[in-house]
Amino acid sequence: MSGRTKRIWAIAGTSVLVYVAIVPMLWPEPAVDAVYPSEAGTNDTLPITVSVSAWHRNVDIGQVRFYVDYTATTAVGPKGTFYPELLVQREARRFVGPFARNPITWPYTQRFDGEISLAKYIDQGLIGPGELVGKIDVTFNYCSGRGGRYATPDRTRTATKSVPFRIAIHE
Repeated sequence: MSGRTKRIWAIAGTSVLVYVAIVPMLWPEPAVDAVYPSEAGTNDTLPITVSVSAWHRNVDIGQVRFYVDYTATTAVGPKGTFYPELLVQREARRFVGPFARNPITWPYTQRFDGEISLAKYIDQGLIGPGELVGKIDVTFNYCSGRGGRYATPDRTRTATKSVPFRIAIHE
């Protein structure tokens, strides 16, 4: 091999090493977002879309809860307000072993579409007209590119992030 060919291979190898080993150390924690209607009728179904966005594919949603803030909500029925609604409950993927983590840095978003039937809570007397205030909690597993105390075969980290909501409920 000539000197020029060796330099090209050295630059290519160094670039791949930086991309696979160094860039993942710069990955920030995944971000959570939720899309929901700003108003709804008492007999409507609330569509909710939750998304977790990261710089990599090493993320998996495990649980989504719809919490109502009992002190700030004015959409209270004759029997009070409903308990948290569990939209997703499953075992999230774990990132165990040397090849469980995908080192490719590329934007990725995992989405979940769910819905909450308000008519069910009207029948139970747990909701009425007013403003529904609370948060959507999303619990997810992800793999960080950083080492440290997580430099074990199981590189899974679990995080819960909340998205506040304010929905006007009318008859």
